[in-house]
Parts: sequence; structure tokens; C-alpha cells
Amino acid sequence: MLDSLFSMLLFMLVMGVANPSGEADSYNGLYFTQQELNSLTAGPALNNVPVKAEHKGNSVGHVVSSFVDDRGKLNCIMHINENEVEGRCVLGWFGTV
Repeated sequence: MLDSLFSMLLFMLVMGVANPSGEADSYNGLYFTQQELNSLTAGPALNNVPVKAEHKGNSVGHVVSSFVDDRGKLNCIMHINENEVEGRCVLGWFGTV
């Protein structure tokens, strides 16, 4: 009984850099400015955003939390759904499967 309860509680969280440090505030282009990255992480705007492998296909999980590190890079903590094939493949990249 305890083993089955424990296995139901297990899930995989991974953390990684989702975006390099932002551009200067005067930048007007495709990439995020540092101010935009800071604004995105000031609240829950990125929470529950789907995570995709290589930016396409089915979702492999979702963002749980995000922050900008001391080098200005956007980091995300993501829940990876290891019950789906795509999620298992992603976890293989992290060496956890």
C-alpha cells in the first residue's frame, strides 16, 4: 500500500535556462528585453505555460515557477509528465530515465 501511494506522489521537476539574458530596454525586435524578462517573472505569468520539446509537438509538461538569475537569464522549473512518451524522452535527455 505504501509503495503504491509513494509512486502516485512521484513526479519529475527539472530546472533550466529558458531564455538568455535580455536585451537593452531600447531594443525593439524579436527577443525579450531585460525589463520584459523581469516583468514575466514578477508574478505567475509563466506558471502553467506548456513545455514543448524543441518548441513543437505535444506538451511534455508545464512551468511550475520561473525566475531571472544573477546573470539576467530566465530560468524555469518545469514539471515533466513522465506518463507520456514525449515526457519520458525529455527525461532521458536529463539522464533520469
